[in-house]
Amino acid sequence: MKTVSRSYVANSAIASVVLAYALRLSVGDRGPVDWAVISIAGSAVLWNLVRAGLRLRLLGGGKAQWHLGRTVLFWIIGLFNTAFLLPEQADSFRPWVGWLLVAVATFDTIALIAKEARLVVAREQGTGAESAATEQN
Repeated sequence: MKTVSRSYVANSAIASVVLAYALRLSVGDRGPVDWAVISIAGSAVLWNLVRAGLRLRLLGGGKAQWHLGRTVLFWIIGLFNTAFLLPEQADSFRPWVGWLLVAVATFDTIALIAKEARLVVAREQGTGAESAATEQN
């Protein structure tokens, strides 16, 4: 039976949506259950991002790992200029830049998921950079 490799990037995206939903539901007063859910969802996001970084580093090298860092930066800067923007800054250029970066981050996330899948398939077939290096030795 062949095992199917899961995408850590996709898992992290799903955990991020759960975290955002938990934060939105508990806006008023956060009790112990709310903090537990937020902690678990935040831990899931971090765990999957770290695992994705390790997988990308192993399979594709530093260039593939930088793709993950770039995507995370797009998301952080985009969200800080849209969702976490102060009301007095809403009439500036920042929301436009934020929405542009969120759109770029969305497309970059899709490309990152595809890259991760491509690298995993290449490793399973033995055509990845690591297998080429081991064949030379």
